[in-house]
Amino acid sequence: MLPGMAGVRRLLDGTGPYSGLALAAFVVGVAMMLSILLSPNERQWWLDAHRVQGQEVGGAVVYSFHGQNGSVNDPRSDTRTGPRTVYVIAAAPLQGSLTNTPTVALDWTITAGPALIGVVLLAFGFVRRSQMRSRRTVRDEIDRFGYGIPSEVVQRIVSDRAHPRRQSPSPRTDSRDWRPDG
Repeated sequence: MLPGMAGVRRLLDGTGPYSGLALAAFVVGVAMMLSILLSPNERQWWLDAHRVQGQEVGGAVVYSFHGQNGSVNDPRSDTRTGPRTVYVIAAAPLQGSLTNTPTVALDWTITAGPALIGVVLLAFGFVRRSQMRSRRTVRDEIDRFGYGIPSEVVQRIVSDRAHPRRQSPSPRTDSRDWRPDG
């Protein structure tokens, strides 16, 4: 076993299945990050949006991607003309988009989502561990001292029995002064 593994086990002890699920989510997140870092253009291979220059003519933007011509309607266009940027995914080149926001948001969600889920699962595990420890502490208190008697009272009684104090004579009458009635 590695030297640091004992500390990790102690840290994760009591978190239940959440630590294993968090580890799995972290592994998936790292794999997603590596897919970005190892790709030539630092984008997800399944959401590889390419920028293509198009020309807006009468409310539609016409563009060309790898020899295929496509067009995108621009509802906000006021019959203007000029160059526009179109984002095209290589798997579906005829379905271009004028904004890249959905692609970027989906890209970040798919990439950072598993790591974020791992953090949330680990937090649930630590909350579970804390609850289990507090329940165990309450249960131990009950087992040691029972129900209803405060632990301070029990400790004082035990201490008094272990170290009895010398008590002064009682103020009642001495037995030599006692006389039977009659």
